[in-house]
Amino acid sequence: MVLDGFLPKRIRNYLHRWVAWWVITTETWSYKELLTWFLDVCWDPGAHQVATRVLHDKITSSGTPATALHQDAA
Repeated sequence: MVLDGFLPKRIRNYLHRWVAWWVITTETWSYKELLTWFLDVCWDPGAHQVATRVLHDKITSSGTPATALHQDAA
């Protein structure tokens, strides 16, 4: 990703804003649900790693235990 001229922090920031926009726009999806769906279909290892980091940051900042992630997606 850095080879393409994009910094990982900038990519994480963009993904976070993109997910937040969809959550606000649709009012039917949760942040964790949307990122989990993305991770389920993401085939690119770099993108998967970035999305995993964004989801981890969201979970740790919200104080949600990691086990709740699977309950939200179900």
